[in-house]
Amino acid sequence: MIGAFGNERRALEDELQLATNPQFLKCMAKEGLGVGGESVVFSTLLTKINKVGKKQPRVLVLTSGAIYSFEEGKYKKSKRRIPLGEVGQPFCFFVFLFWAAAFVH
Repeated sequence: MIGAFGNERRALEDELQLATNPQFLKCMAKEGLGVGGESVVFSTLLTKINKVGKKQPRVLVLTSGAIYSFEEGKYKKSKRRIPLGEVGQPFCFFVFLFWAAAFVH
């Protein structure tokens, strides 16, 4: 099914299968809410464009407790962790709209 922006619609999922990646799980035990404290809701590869216009591959992970950013294939330490409780309502609204658009027929 084609979405509003011309790309295929799909459900939020752990595209990179990080929930079974031992290196990622070890990092979650350290940085996250402890072993078994967070579950992966969504993961995907995206491209960040830095201040000077350079493209950098990044992994975006949404867990039940936070949003994480990692360098591609490097899961020993996250680049950034934002607890969901600190995420503002406008961002939550954006995520809801993104999710809703994926399921609207």
